[in-house]
Amino acid sequence: MIDVFVRVHAETALREFLARAVIERAKMLADARVRVLQAREQAATWWGVEGVSGIALEHFARESREAADAFAHSPIYVLIDDDQLPIGRDWLRAGVEALDAHPEFAMLSSWSVNGEVKDPGFAGPNHDVFEVESCGTPCFVRKGTFVDLPEGPAARYDTILSAHLKRNGARLGFLRHVRHNHLGYGLSQVVPQHWRA
Repeated sequence: MIDVFVRVHAETALREFLARAVIERAKMLADARVRVLQAREQAATWWGVEGVSGIALEHFARESREAADAFAHSPIYVLIDDDQLPIGRDWLRAGVEALDAHPEFAMLSSWSVNGEVKDPGFAGPNHDVFEVESCGTPCFVRKGTFVDLPEGPAARYDTILSAHLKRNGARLGFLRHVRHNHLGYGLSQVVPQHWRA
């Protein structure tokens, strides 16, 4: 079984609907042990899965990642946000196998179909992955990667986390063939100029 952690921080009804869709999709992934990590004290069983609730809202970006690492049983686990919908029947297997095949990487992110990250245009020796300076969720992570993380604001946390990991010798990248639909693209809850979903 592969641990799949869905980070839920649903401040509005729309975000709750997105979260429910993502959780239901995660439950469809073969060999997945799905759990919710959430800020609210709402029972995780409300989502139909086990989970951890009550993660401090002001530290959610860091603490949810550290909680995933602490609760993961599988050597590679997945962390996904409540607005990121995996695409494809073998999304989980493909991502885990890719990270397993690239021991030089600590973390590989699924690549959004929404165009947030442009294709660098070269394949190089690893045609299935491309290395980047910063990446975020959804991500396939080696257990032991998200420990003793730095604090930082949610809107910039992917950059802060990536810099921290790279300072500690980690390589980060995106998977070309493991894709997701960022349902909340442009509707961020943590970027003030976005319409808050």
